[in-house]
Amino acid sequence: MKIVAGSAQHIGRRNEQQDACGFSDLDDTDFISHAGYLVVVADGMGGLKYGAEASRLALETFLHSYATKKEKARIPTSLLKALLQGNRAVSKLIAEKKTDIGSTIVSAVIHNQLLYWVSVGDSRLYLYRNNHLTRLSKDHTYAHELALAVAAGKISSKEANQDPNQHALTSYMGMKDLSLIDCNHSGFKLEEGDKIILCSDGLYGSIDSQHIMSCMRDDPQVSADKLIAMVVACQDLNQDNVTVAILGCQKDIEELTPQPWIIKKWHHLILATLVFCIFLLGISWFFLSSYQENNLPSVEPIEVMKEKV
Repeated sequence: MKIVAGSAQHIGRRNEQQDACGFSDLDDTDFISHAGYLVVVADGMGGLKYGAEASRLALETFLHSYATKKEKARIPTSLLKALLQGNRAVSKLIAEKKTDIGSTIVSAVIHNQLLYWVSVGDSRLYLYRNNHLTRLSKDHTYAHELALAVAAGKISSKEANQDPNQHALTSYMGMKDLSLIDCNHSGFKLEEGDKIILCSDGLYGSIDSQHIMSCMRDDPQVSADKLIAMVVACQDLNQDNVTVAILGCQKDIEELTPQPWIIKKWHHLILATLVFCIFLLGISWFFLSSYQENNLPSVEPIEVMKEKV
């Protein structure tokens, strides 16, 4: 299965791009063989000062940590290690700047047709399969706490929907106690044609699932560009930064189609075999002719008698 990547982002109506996005080296076959294809999206929190610095630091630390993954290390363990190292880096930045700083992060790895992920905050991971969109990650927002309160009968759905703090993050990079982490420990099986989408809240907060799906029929880069264009076309005066990263699972045509050098090699082999067969036929004909010539039966001369008149 061939993995193809695409990504795009837009600053929206903000003064600064506080989203960050990155991939592992998608051409490093040695690394891919044990670590797979990694993609990460981070979103600096709520326009806070140093939000861009926090998201970039979280991203770069995460990528660097995962790049050191040992061959025998499990992917979920390596993802969690990268997340915690990123959190420590952002926490250190908070101590240096002495101000509120934070970032969400969502990351995913595809390895041997299995999907692994880890996330903190409200940046999301979706699976697009057979024209259906499924959210795989969980949001760490106060809305989740409100939903539990509604289920317990403590508040009404109306009260939950009107709560001004429903979008407040309950877990993010930079917290001293990062207890809320969303991850999967067993790989999620992928199929040919699947696409995984990582995005900041600037995407799903602007367009719904139907609009997202309508952009996903193309290859990952075209799909990412279409999604950003659709968000921008909404012309929302409060449009947040928006970032989309996509990994697509495609049939590896190279495995099914003989490469030119293979075709050339077979041509040479066939030609050599044909020449050798002709040579053998020639030798066989020569020896057969010689054998027949040397083994012809002897014929006694026939005496011609004339009739007596």
